[in-house]
Amino acid sequence: MKKTMVLYPGVAVSHFLPMMQLADELVDHGYAVTVALIDPAFKQHIAFPATVDRVVSSKPAIRFHRLPPVELPPATTTDDGDFLLLGYLDLVRRHNDCLHDFLCSMPPGDVHALVVDSLSVEALDVAERLNVPGFVFHPANLGAFAIFLQLPSIRAEGEPSFRELEDNPLDLPGLPPMPASHLFSELLEHPESKVYKAMMNVSHRNAQYSKGFLANTFESLEPRVVNALRGYHHGGPALPPFYCVGPLVEKAGERGERAERHQCLAWLDAQPERSVVFLCFGSTGAGNHSVEQLREIAVGLEKSSQRFLWVVRAPPVAIDDDHPENPFDPHAEPDVDALVPAGFLERTTGRGVVVKLWAPQVDVLHHRATGAFVTHCGWNSVLEGITAGVPMLCWPLHSEQKMNKVLMVEEMRVAVEMVGWQQGLVTAEEVEAKVRLVMESEEGSELRERVTGHKEGAATAWSDGGSSRSAFARKFKATMKKTMEDTSAVQQLSNINFAATVPAISVHWLPRVELPPAITTKDGDFSLLGYLDMVRRHNECLHDFVCSMPPGGAHALVVDPLSVEALDVAKRLNVPGYVFHPGNAGAFAIHLQLPSIRAEGHPSFRELGDTPLEFPGLPPMPASHLYDQLLEDPESEVYKVIMDLFRRDIQYSNGFLVNTFESLEARVVNALRNARRHGDPAALPPFYCVGPLVEKSGERRETAERHECLAWLDRQPERSVVFLCFGSVGAGNHSKEQLNEIAVGLEKSGHRFLWVVRAPIVVNDDPEKPYDPRADPDLDALLPAGFLERTSGQGTVVKQWAPQVDVLHHRATGAFVTHCGWNSVLEGITAGVPMLCWPLYSEQKMNKVLMVEEMGVAVEMVGWKQGLVTAEEVEAKVRLVEEGNQLRARVTARKEATAVAWTNGVQFTLGRVNVAHHGLPFNAARSLALYILHLLPFLRILFDRNNS
Repeated sequence: MKKTMVLYPGVAVSHFLPMMQLADELVDHGYAVTVALIDPAFKQHIAFPATVDRVVSSKPAIRFHRLPPVELPPATTTDDGDFLLLGYLDLVRRHNDCLHDFLCSMPPGDVHALVVDSLSVEALDVAERLNVPGFVFHPANLGAFAIFLQLPSIRAEGEPSFRELEDNPLDLPGLPPMPASHLFSELLEHPESKVYKAMMNVSHRNAQYSKGFLANTFESLEPRVVNALRGYHHGGPALPPFYCVGPLVEKAGERGERAERHQCLAWLDAQPERSVVFLCFGSTGAGNHSVEQLREIAVGLEKSSQRFLWVVRAPPVAIDDDHPENPFDPHAEPDVDALVPAGFLERTTGRGVVVKLWAPQVDVLHHRATGAFVTHCGWNSVLEGITAGVPMLCWPLHSEQKMNKVLMVEEMRVAVEMVGWQQGLVTAEEVEAKVRLVMESEEGSELRERVTGHKEGAATAWSDGGSSRSAFARKFKATMKKTMEDTSAVQQLSNINFAATVPAISVHWLPRVELPPAITTKDGDFSLLGYLDMVRRHNECLHDFVCSMPPGGAHALVVDPLSVEALDVAKRLNVPGYVFHPGNAGAFAIHLQLPSIRAEGHPSFRELGDTPLEFPGLPPMPASHLYDQLLEDPESEVYKVIMDLFRRDIQYSNGFLVNTFESLEARVVNALRNARRHGDPAALPPFYCVGPLVEKSGERRETAERHECLAWLDRQPERSVVFLCFGSVGAGNHSKEQLNEIAVGLEKSGHRFLWVVRAPIVVNDDPEKPYDPRADPDLDALLPAGFLERTSGQGTVVKQWAPQVDVLHHRATGAFVTHCGWNSVLEGITAGVPMLCWPLYSEQKMNKVLMVEEMGVAVEMVGWKQGLVTAEEVEAKVRLVEEGNQLRARVTARKEATAVAWTNGVQFTLGRVNVAHHGLPFNAARSLALYILHLLPFLRILFDRNNS
């Protein structure tokens, strides 16, 4: 499956749209993208829902999820005024639990990173809780971003406030002098005010909690500040890495290729090249000029004699306190005749056009007739102007636009300033003069040349080898890879949620060691060899960690069966070493006996084919069903390694803990005990059945959003649904041919089904684009034509993952088609669900024999061995299990046995482990050094027992 990037945009259009352009780039680079949305709940954001709806409908490759509504924050009014920022920050904070639950509801390990808006950094707490890398997307330029990050350090305690500094310039590395009055309005409040402190805290959290920043700019547009930030030191922790990944703007025609063309574009078609001045002031109410200002603009445009396209909105109206239910609507249609000078429209009809409320800005800017752009300096608009190569006239209104104006005029030199905005009125004379300057003068020609140069820089930024593509494809991905390496193990713990449910467990991550080289032998490339080498290389780290514990603190070391190299550490420290076997007792018995059952010179296991091997207490086991590594040549390196592993299990362990319960495998348990009782006790260390160690229904994420498939199950009759799920790794990705056979068989069976489907395995020789077993499947292309429609009342298909334990324990589930991984088998047994065996690899083939022949809890899908289970077999076996009763009765009996397995009988088994062998009580409250994630289910039992 593709790695999923979860984006968490702000609720302003200016923040939302560039993040959606980032989403497109992520998709193009092979990521799956999910966008989590919150309801803005603010009347000021009236344009936001419509924008979201438009974007959602235009991006089918991106998944959008609306977080459930939360209790709205109260009106945030403080002694220093009513600030939207405070309410917004509170809204984000209140959604953190919803965001947390949503991320937890996604398939384990699916979330690759969380990217949040720069004003939504409260959500980085969620990333930290889930051990998911958290990045910040800054939708503006790098200059404003640099100021934003440095705010906590540029005004010391007791110095004049930014408001008191007024137009005094602030000197910041890599930037032109910035008047203090041009900072965010919240920073011009008193330093003790709530809003000032909140803004400073946002700046601080951006720098402290992010793994990195993505800025919507490109390096050649802001080279000085790029270099300054790379060498920036402010006495505190180093800034996280930053990446210029812009320009992220809509392209001409992108908003709606099939939409009706706006009439203003037809008017532009009739105008000469670069002859039109375009005036547009953003999408929020701040761009609604007063009647007086509108008339000044009109007079200036008329006197300039230049062609114009002017977007006009209704002037702001003071809210009537007596009628708060009728607030000012910034999107009310303007009465243009009443707002502009008498006769203006008639006198300018040959050279100008006035558009009410909105025009397709990107398309206008990219039109050949557009020659200048009067803008409010919102960064999206600035980038749209630059990428279109249109010189600009700056008329900032709010927020960071005043800082943008300084950068555009003084640093990037793509604009001139409309003087008068700071006093609240730009005169007609100023409008006329600046329009003429840009459209007619030599200075205007030079301005156009500079903008054209930046346009070319923007065009190459995302081309092959361009700065933004390079920053994203190499630098950002490299940071992602390193961050994910640092957190991947932690993510596994987060998925199991042990930290939250068993706080008494202390987790210590061993330091990294030099990774082993690729282990390739003449008999193939085997990951087992690399894994064993990695365990061996960690032995010194493990030794040092155990030694760092208080004297006598380590009571025992319990290791995974593939990590027996670590038993050398236990031996060196004279600490008892146990092996936890996560499989069943049958496979464990075979595991122990393999070194003795094939004598030197006898046929190899591969040569024996399906010849049955006889083991005490077990049904005949075909040699072909052993581990794949044992079917290699006996002289191969991997064969010798796994045989040595089995010997070391026996030779160095003080005992085994097996994830099963005695009544499930009574014959083999008795056989092993007899072998120990009547043979050499040293030849077989003691073993203890400590299972079933499985998750309980609802345990993975108690507060998470409930998976939609469970709601579907709620509507089905009891025990009526066949559940098909084939594990969590790529071996469960069936071919298209196999998927078609399953589909036909399910449909013909007439039984209800819940089927988890993953994309087929694809052979890909390109090392840059390896096969991803978790890629999203295209169900329409993979399944028979019309299958989903015909079975819509009979079954449901879930992509990639479903909450297996919850499904199995649901009253509607009546059968389970499984790959026979032992965890899945135990989950099926503890839920009392009969199974259909479809083994894929590893010990699953042995499990199949035990499930069918010994435990009597399953039937076999025979075609698995030939590589294709036919539709006819799927239909027949589904009918057999769903319409029969004997198998269900046996599984129900096993389920009842699991309910009593962890009563006093099994607890006594745990209680006597060390009494029998070391004369010490096995007290789980003492420090217990544990190794490898397979042990986590066992941990819960130890602490549950101790607490009881």
